[in-house]
Amino acid sequence: MQANASYNFVKKRAFFLRRALLVICVVVLLALLAPVRRVLYYNSFVQAPCVITAKSLLTIREGKSNGSGNVYGSYQPQLSYTLTLPGGQQVRTKGFEGPDILVYSTKEAVQHILDRYRVGDMKSCWYDPANPQRALLVFQGFTFGQILSSFAFFFLAFLIFVPALAYCLEWQFWRYIALRTRGVLTRGIVVNRVEQRRRDFTSNVYTVLYRTGENQQEGVARHIQLMAPPIERHSLPDLYNIFVCYDPRQPMYDRCGKFPRLYRIIPGVVGSLFFLGLTLAFMYEALFNLYWV
Repeated sequence: MQANASYNFVKKRAFFLRRALLVICVVVLLALLAPVRRVLYYNSFVQAPCVITAKSLLTIREGKSNGSGNVYGSYQPQLSYTLTLPGGQQVRTKGFEGPDILVYSTKEAVQHILDRYRVGDMKSCWYDPANPQRALLVFQGFTFGQILSSFAFFFLAFLIFVPALAYCLEWQFWRYIALRTRGVLTRGIVVNRVEQRRRDFTSNVYTVLYRTGENQQEGVARHIQLMAPPIERHSLPDLYNIFVCYDPRQPMYDRCGKFPRLYRIIPGVVGSLFFLGLTLAFMYEALFNLYWV
């Protein structure tokens, strides 16, 4: 029995290790969508002359005193200019810096930036050839630090949603579908019992031995664990001869009891749709939200 238990432990570990590696690979690939998309997008920007037509201070949040006489808020410089494209077409647009758009805490800091530009000055701007309305006076480029921060943000996000989606799809949905469509019902016997005690709760972990195939004497032996509260002595005969529903293809899907009812897939369906929606939402952010304001 000890050899079988060790063999089952190795198979169980391999089962979860394969899935963990697959999930990590999917998470890494999804997290790469954002930095790759942004590198390709910002590397397509080109330069063109532009003439400044207006400038102003944009107030995002009005300043409040911090008690020491200083006033801090959220402000940004706003500049409008006319962009001259290579073909001679002129485009009116506005924008100051990017991809990182900084927010300043004092009006003095913004005014210091605005004082460097005068209406009528000709400058060199950067713009998106596919959409010239997206233009910048100060173009930072998509730096290595931005690549790392973008990858780290989406990696952590997908590391939460993708494993949860995989768990709901396989363990809460597909497992029950597989047992209902190709599962086989048999009986097993308890070959080991371990009592687990906690502060206010005591439970027994039973190791159930059962065999697959039509011929129970020649079938493949499998083990499954059943956790149950302590039982009365007169209930032992019922517990030591219990139903097991097993999957001929995947032993990890096996469960104690008869065929699972159809309603058991409801949590899996709900959870899968919820985490699939979150995953798709972050994929959309990675591909189409280029942090443009």
